[in-house]
Amino acid sequence: MDERRRVLEMLRDGRISVEEAERLLDALDTGPAPGGAPPRFLRVQVSGHRGDKVDVALPLALADVAVRLLPKGLRLSLGGEELDVARLLADLRTGGAAGTLVDARSPTGDHVRISVE
Repeated sequence: MDERRRVLEMLRDGRISVEEAERLLDALDTGPAPGGAPPRFLRVQVSGHRGDKVDVALPLALADVAVRLLPKGLRLSLGGEELDVARLLADLRTGGAAGTLVDARSPTGDHVRISVE
């Protein structure tokens, strides 16, 4: 399903306001920044040692909506440091990061890769 249709369906379902839909559609219409195109997706790939596979791509233009869907008061930490998910997604949207962010393997063979594309 294309990104524009996804935004319109969220509007239809009442999950976002008209103003949010306009902002998201404007973000999708924005052309590439000088010096190259900004990242468009946060991709999460998981390969389980039992053959399970997950490959999810979140359009960064929808990051604001993703933040609204998170439970209130959600706190995430990494290495004892609290992560501000809203700020992280905002930084990713504005081109603050690109490429592989996390590439980890467990001793049992599970593999997680998070990248910005």
